[in-house]
This record gives sequence, structure tokens and C-alpha cells, in this order.
Amino acid sequence: MIKKLQDLLQGTLLVALFLSVTLSFGQAAPTATAATGVVSNGFTATWGAVATADGYYLDVSESPTFGSGTLASNLIISEYGEGNGGSKKYVEIFNGTGVPVDLSNYRIWRISNGGSWPEYEYSLSGTLADGAAYVIGNNSGDVIGADVYNGIVSQNGDDAIGLAWNGGSGSVFNVIDAVGSDGPDVGQGWTVAGVNNATKDKIIIRKSSVFDPTTDWAASAGTNATDSEWIVSSFTYNSTAQTTNLGSHVFDGGFTPSFVTGYNSLDVGNVTSYNVTDLEPGTTYYFRVRAYSGANTSDNSNVIQVDVPVCGVIDLPVAPAQTLCADVATVASLTVTTGEMPQWYAAETGGTSLASDTALATGVYYVSQTVAGCESLRAAVAVIVNPTPAMPTVEVLEFCGAATVADLTVTTGDMPQWYAAETGGTALATDVVLATGSYYVSQTVDGCESSRVMVSVTINDIPVAPTAEVQMFCGSGTVADLTVTTGEMPQWYIVETGGDALTTDVALATGVYYVSQTVNGCESIRTAVAVTVNDIPVVPTAEAQMFCGSGTVADLTVTTGEMIQWYIAETGGDALTTDVSLVTGDYYVSQTVDGCESTRAAVAITVNPIPAAPTVDAGVQEFCNAATLTDIVTGGDNVLWYATSVGGEVLESDMALTEGTNLYYVSQTIDGCESIERTAVAVVLNITSAPIVEDMTFCGTAAVVDLMVTSGTAIQWYDVETEGAVLTDDTALVTGMYYASQTIEGCESPRAMVNVTINEITAAPIVDSSFDFCGSATIEELSIESGGTPQWYTAETGGEPLTVEVALMTGTYYVSQTVDGCESTRTSFEVTVNAIPSAPTAEAVQAFCNAATLDDIEVDADDSILWYAANEGGDPLSNDTALTEGTTVYYVSQEVNGCESVERTAVAVVLNVNALPVASAQTFCGSATVADLSIEEGEAVQWYAEELGGMALTDETTLATGTYYLSQTLGDCESLRAAVEVTVNVVPMPVGDATQDFTEGQTIADLDATGTDMVWYSDADLTSVIETTTVLEDATTYYVVANDGDCSSEVLAITVTEVLSTTAFVNNTFKFYPNPVNDILNVEFDESITSVIVYNLLGQPVMERITNSDKVQVNMSSLSAGTYIVRAVSGNQTTSFKVLKN
Repeated sequence: MIKKLQDLLQGTLLVALFLSVTLSFGQAAPTATAATGVVSNGFTATWGAVATADGYYLDVSESPTFGSGTLASNLIISEYGEGNGGSKKYVEIFNGTGVPVDLSNYRIWRISNGGSWPEYEYSLSGTLADGAAYVIGNNSGDVIGADVYNGIVSQNGDDAIGLAWNGGSGSVFNVIDAVGSDGPDVGQGWTVAGVNNATKDKIIIRKSSVFDPTTDWAASAGTNATDSEWIVSSFTYNSTAQTTNLGSHVFDGGFTPSFVTGYNSLDVGNVTSYNVTDLEPGTTYYFRVRAYSGANTSDNSNVIQVDVPVCGVIDLPVAPAQTLCADVATVASLTVTTGEMPQWYAAETGGTSLASDTALATGVYYVSQTVAGCESLRAAVAVIVNPTPAMPTVEVLEFCGAATVADLTVTTGDMPQWYAAETGGTALATDVVLATGSYYVSQTVDGCESSRVMVSVTINDIPVAPTAEVQMFCGSGTVADLTVTTGEMPQWYIVETGGDALTTDVALATGVYYVSQTVNGCESIRTAVAVTVNDIPVVPTAEAQMFCGSGTVADLTVTTGEMIQWYIAETGGDALTTDVSLVTGDYYVSQTVDGCESTRAAVAITVNPIPAAPTVDAGVQEFCNAATLTDIVTGGDNVLWYATSVGGEVLESDMALTEGTNLYYVSQTIDGCESIERTAVAVVLNITSAPIVEDMTFCGTAAVVDLMVTSGTAIQWYDVETEGAVLTDDTALVTGMYYASQTIEGCESPRAMVNVTINEITAAPIVDSSFDFCGSATIEELSIESGGTPQWYTAETGGEPLTVEVALMTGTYYVSQTVDGCESTRTSFEVTVNAIPSAPTAEAVQAFCNAATLDDIEVDADDSILWYAANEGGDPLSNDTALTEGTTVYYVSQEVNGCESVERTAVAVVLNVNALPVASAQTFCGSATVADLSIEEGEAVQWYAEELGGMALTDETTLATGTYYLSQTLGDCESLRAAVEVTVNVVPMPVGDATQDFTEGQTIADLDATGTDMVWYSDADLTSVIETTTVLEDATTYYVVANDGDCSSEVLAITVTEVLSTTAFVNNTFKFYPNPVNDILNVEFDESITSVIVYNLLGQPVMERITNSDKVQVNMSSLSAGTYIVRAVSGNQTTSFKVLKN
């Protein structure tokens, strides 16, 4: 081991650049890609761009790890102290990563007395150099020389301390290393390396072989000094002088970098490729990159392997398939997309390169490139040599207004190109505007262009658009009906551009049409013309009409229609003027809509004479109580009533007449014509008011004769509000509405409504068959189960109801109920008035031990008893109420025949309570009895297997792991029982053969024995411990025990016998894998393996393979999971090894 001091690797800051795993500071890492341009002395390194990078560092090495050695993956907790006295508490963390680490990405977490991460946290700061330790102490007085002091390290032995990391950036932290764990409180401290409470009053130091942090505290703490990651101090930490090299840490790791000269963190700038040169041919190299932005540098990229050849693997040149025309098809015409110094061949291999003027023919040619004097292999390139095509065929072309080259056409020919000259020049672009003259066209077939042929082109002017008015038609029209104001050869369309011209017989519809004219074969643009085709409207509707006396055409009306015209004939003739006088007969009416007149509808017209006024039988008419205008007697047809002799509104015929004398006027209407004159009528209305009544209720039955009014004369009763017959006096009443009138001076009044209710006499009430009372009671304390208002009696019938203050006596009583004013029959029931009992008797003072309830107090009573905390008043106590320690007075009454005694008897209760004995949890090794149990406090103790009940255990009772219960007896009082946890640890004896063979030079470690934390002895009394390196002696017995904490197993004695030595396998040529194994175990040696035998840990062979091969497969799938010993034999050589079967 090497003592790593803080100055280790100082001056070697470039270590950060050759690590394959580093801790980044926020810059994203690039991704390296496969090298290109690999030649005998170099290659091009390539990588993906990082958006935020300012540039990149490049490393090249002959080592895939860019050096040799082992580094830590992150910071670890290297030392922990929790002292006895004062605040001797600290945590040390160590950096073995090979690079400086930013501590702001780390925090110290703490959990107190069990819980979850984190209950407390402390953020670190600064930079921790590689190989350096950082100490966080509680205070400078108890921990000397710490880097920082903070209360975060106020841990006790059962408080977990964690190192948390944010992954290099961000605000989310997670525990990466810890002393202790989250979860329930462990008590005083954790067991580490088999030492109980090692985190209390101790110092624990991380072993130098530990490289990486872990959150698996159980694995980290281990079960013994061998498998633990920690070394526990043998002393109690109670002095500041005991901090064991605090601030430095022993670490087995380290790293030596290795780079190609000039390529150690080479800054190549902000590019994504770089040419690496001056390399050795036939050598394997490795490269990686890092991105940097300002002061931040990313992690290393992935590593790319590059095998540099002796001459170099020259990439094939890239060349597309090529098509050439016969007149220019030579090697000089061939091209490559990529490649240097291309050479063309007629064969894939062999032969000489072709001269540049070599004529080509359709076929496959081959091309190579030469880089740095090395010629590549040849790439095949398909070459097609096409013939020159004939000229296209054409016709004279004419255009209207304007045209471009894109409008030119040929009769025959592919891919035509147009020119302004017969030869030379460049092809015209398709958007070149044409002019009247000659143009020339070629065609291109299979990429070869023909000679050019001339085409005459004429450009004619486009005429102006024609003019036309808006046009309207009634009913229908066709294109032939349309007209223009100016224009030649008009053509009509339904769209402004495009589409076909309409034929003359196309029916028109309302909308916009478009018209053009054609001059010299060129059609103009189109003029929009609005065309309306209106429907011929339907005939108007009109009712037959009547006029009184006279009327004119202006008085005529229609139900529906616009712009009305009246005629005296169905067709023809002129429309009548509005002042034409009407006569009885038929008239005809039309309407005009949107300029179109409809056909005519016939309307019957009648002109009638005006009638005289009606006659009346009497000029004065009388009525009683109520009447309407309809009740007045008159002569005449369809009479109408008014309040005035002329003018005014017509009165409703059902209008009620008012009390007293009033004057009305009447006209008549004949054939729809009302008389102009009106006849006057005087009307007298006399009114008698209804009698005054109230609603009435009867019990059982009643008749009309029983009905009464409050005031009224000559009363008559009805069962309807109007009409109906008068009821006779003997008419039986039913619940409902009745009506009463009175008659004064022969005028019967309106009827007054009376609500009559006939109630049934209800049944007798329901009451308990008997009532019990204590001492005394009154009528007021009686009650019924259901019913109306009760009345209480001492007789079944007759007598007066009892008042509420009447005292009850034992005997029979009766009760009725009154519902809706009707009293029922009576129900009988019994009343018993019981005497109140005297108080019960009991001993005045009673004593109990440890625990008791009120139910345990002895009382002499005739019936049930009730307990109270007071002499009078208060609520009864539950009989299971626990008695309290000391002397307490309780009061008891008794209940006889449901009556509780008024007096209560006092009882003084004394409860003596013994304290629980005290005993700690106890642990035994192997076996123990009750006699081995110990107590800390207690007298006359007894042990039990149950918390309550059961017999006390005898001293010879054998103990088992579990809970036992302990009581003590003081005086005659045994205490309650205290629970004591007992653990009986039985350590299994080591497993191995009692007799074993060995060869010269083998040691104790070569013996086959399996057990927990085994210790070897040279004597049966186990007084002399021997190391596992002890060389075995023939015919000697060795003794081994397994250990678990302070407990040891029974002894396994192994007697050894020396046998002839065999040559051991050469380790570097012998292999076995995998381990652990699921099914197939592979065993390999560079010589033939003759046998492979698998043993269980009892030394019993469970599987054997007899072979003669240097590679043997053993199928262990049928074996149970566990550890097995495998022995392989090759000639006179043998070896054994352990295998874990999953």
C-alpha cells in the first residue's frame, strides 16, 4: 500500500484529461465516431458537435485506458469518529478519482434516531484535490485541524451520516456513500466488522482497498474484520490525540498516463475532425475528445480504436455511373466524385491504366486512387455511350398577345431545347418572351443533343373586350337572347377565364355571365354581364269582400301580394283606377314582383244597405242579484250594446250589470251592416248579500237540520255552489263543502260556502299493560304509546277525568284519547308502586394487590349493585373500572324490583402496587436455562413464558430465543410481569471431512472446511490459535470453530495425511468460467483434461466428467444452489477451486 498524501500527483493536473471516467462540471460530452482516412502514418479523428462547446481537446494513445492504474469512481467517506465526552465527532471524505472535484456538488446528510434521508443537511464548498482528504468537524476544541466545523456532525452512535451528490449539476441530490442507514432507530449504534456498537465511542477507518462509494451499508459494514470495508478502533475514542492521521487517507489506487507525443489534451479548436499524423505503421491507436466552454470541460467521450496499416487502407474512390455521347466519349471525359490521382482500367485487376484519349464503348470500367504513393483497389463504374439523335419535327406557330419559350411545341422530339441561333449559343430559358421571327429547336435522347431545326413564330395582338348592358328576363331565356353593345363574334361563358363557350340554346339563370370577342383568331378577355331571370310571381290571394252602403277600388284589399292592380275582366283590359265605385259582382286582381306581373285572381264583391235601429219590449227592465247585457230583452238581429247613443266602444254581451239603475243603447246588424240609430233601455239591478257562516265539525253523524249560520234570513242549504235543489232537513251530512243562501223581498242571495267535517270516533289508545314506580308517583307520570290527547280515569265508563296531580296507588286505571275533538273508549292498565330498598352492606375497608376493579370488591346485596365516586349524585361507574393505587373511597347502592336505594354504602379500597422488577435483554451462546437469567432489580423473582397466567418456570427450564416475563413478590403481593428479550445464538459447526489428504507445502488454507468467521487451533482445548498460512504436517489433527460475534460453534477436528505431490496447474493457462454459474461450467487448459469432479461441502462427490479434451463443459443445472468444490486433473497435475451455483 502507498500512503497517499495531499501532494500526490501534484504537477500532474493533466490526469483529468486522460481518465476514461471523470466528474464533469456541467459541460456536455461529445460522441467520438469511427476514424476516416486511415493511412499508414495517420488517420482523421471525427466526433459529433456539442452545441454549447467553444472547442475540443484531443487525446491519442496506444493504451485503451490512456495509461495504467486504478481510480475511484467518486468521493468516499474515508473516516468517521464519534467520541465519548465532549463533542468529539467528525467525518472525513477522500478524493481518489484522479482529478480535482468541485465540492459544491456534494452535501453531508444526517438522520437522528432513525428516519429517512435527509433530516439535516450541510452543503460543502471549494475544490478537493486528487489524493486529498477533507474533514468536517463538530468543533475546534474536540476535533483539531478539520477543514470546516459545523453542527451537521453532531451524530450519536445510532445517527446515520451520508455523503450526497447531485450527479455533477442541478438541485437533486442522492446519497452515494454512508455510515449507517435510513429506517428504524438501531439503539446505541451499528455493528461494523463484527464489533457491536462500532459507531458509538469509536473511530472507524475505510480500508485502503475500497475504491468506490456504496449505499449498501450492510455490505459495507460487513460481518467480520475480513469482509468489512472498515477497520474499527480497538480503543474507546475519548481523547483528541486519538484521531489517527486525520486529514490523510491510505489508498491503494493510482494512475500513470500514456499519450502519443503532441496529442495529450491537444486543443484543436471548434472543429469536429482533426488529422492525426506521424504515427507508426502497423500500430493500434486510440483517441477520445472533450468539449470545453470557458472554464468548464466535459467528461471524456467514448474511446475509438484505430488500426493503422503498414501501407494504409486506401478508401475506394467514388464515381457515379456515367452516360456519354458518341462524339465525346473518351477516358478524359470520365469523372470521380471523390478520390485523388484517379486511374482508369478496362479490368478489375491487372492490366495497365487507360490513356486519356482512349475511345469508350458501353460497358464497365474500373477506377482507383493513389494516396501517399499507395494505390487503392478499383471501383467498378458503369459507362453508357449513346448515339446522337435526329432533329425534331416542327410546324409554324402563332400566339396571341404574348408567349414565352415554355409555350413552344414540337411535332415530334424528346426534351426539346430552344435557341435564337441555328448553332452556338445557350438554350433559351422557358420564361424568355417570344417575338415574331425564327427560332431553332433540338432534341435530347439518352443525354445526347441533336442538331437544330428552324420554326417560324408569329405573335398577334389580343383584341379589347366587348361591351354589354345588364339584362333581365321574366320566366326564362337562353344564351341566344343575350346581346352586346359592341364586339365581333361574341362568345358567352359562365366563368371569367377558362371553360368552354356556351351554346346558344343553353337556358339562362340569374347570375354573372362573361362575353368575349374574337378578332384575327385571337379571343379577347371577357366582360362580366349581370343577368337576372325572375320568376313570374304567383297570383295574389284575396277574400270575398262586403261593403255597407258604398265603396271604391281603393277600399279593396288582398291577403298576399305586392304592387296590386284590379281589373273587371280575368284577362285583358286596363287596370281600374282607385276612385272607381264598386258594385256587387266579381273583380280580378294581379301582383307585380321584380317587374313581372302575375295572372289574375277572381274576388267576389258585395255592397249591402244599412238597417234601421232595433225595438225593445219595455223601456225599463229589472233584475235580481246578477245579470248581463244578454239578459236584456230586445227585438232585432245581431244586437250590439253601447254606453252612449252615438260613438263609443261596443260593450261585451256578457258584461255584468251594476247595482241600481243604468241606461244602455242597442243597435242591430243585418248582412254585416250595423244600424246607424241606437235604441235606449233603462236597467234596474237589485242585490241581496249572502248569509254569514263558519265551518262546522261533527262527531260520528249529523243532518242538514244540524247546520247553522252566523246571520241570515230564510236560509236554504245546497250541496252545489250554483243551481241544484234545496237540501231537506233530514239529509245526512258527509265531510265536504255545503252552500247557504238567504232570501230578502223575494230575491235569493248568492250562496256562502261552509266546510263540514264529519270525524270518526277514534279507537281507544294503546298503553303499556302495567306501570311500575318506586316510592310514589302521580297521574302526570303516566303515558300512552300512541294516540291523541289522553284522559285518565279510575272507572271503565263514566266519572270525571283525573287531574295530573292525583297520586297513584297500586291498582287498575283507564285511559281514553281525544282526536279531532272526539273522545274514544277507554283502555285499562295496571299500576304498581314499589317500596325503595335500603342500602347494601359491605366491609368498610378492603385491600387488593397490584390490580383490581370495582367488580372485585365484596358487597352483600339483595339484587344488583351500582358503584359511585360520590355519596350522592353523579353517574354510576362501570364495574370493570380499575382501582387506583393507594386508598380510595367508593359508594355502592342496590337495585330491587327496578328501584335503586336512596342511601349508598361507603367502602374504603386500598390498592397496593409493587414495582416491576428490572432485567435487560440477555444473549446466550449455545444453550442456557432459567437459572442463567439475571436481574438488575427485584426480590423473590419468578420467570414465566406468558405475560399473564401460566406457571412459574423452574430453574432447569431450557431457554430458547424469545420473550420471557419476570415478576417480583414483596410481602404477599406479586407484581405484574416485565418482558425480557432472550437470544440464544447457536453457531453452526464448520462443515468438512474429518480426514483429509494434502500434498507437501499445502497450508491450513488448503483444507476443505466451510463456516462463518472460522478460527483454527492446534489443540483440542482450543488454547493455541494458528494462522491459515500454517504448513500442514502429516498425521496431525487440527481444530476449527465457527464464530458469530461472541459465540463459537462446536469444534470440527480434521486429521490430515500427506500423499504424493502432484504438479499443480499453471495458473496462467488454466481457466474456469462463469462463476457464479447457472448451468454450464467451462473448464479450459492448454493440455488435455482427464477428469473433472464436483464435491459438495461435505466432501461428497456429486458429479464427475471423464474426458480427454482441453475444453470441458460440466452441466451443473441439476444441482441445488450453493457452494461446490471442483477438482480438475490433467495427467499428474491437479487443481481445486470453489464455484457458486445459482
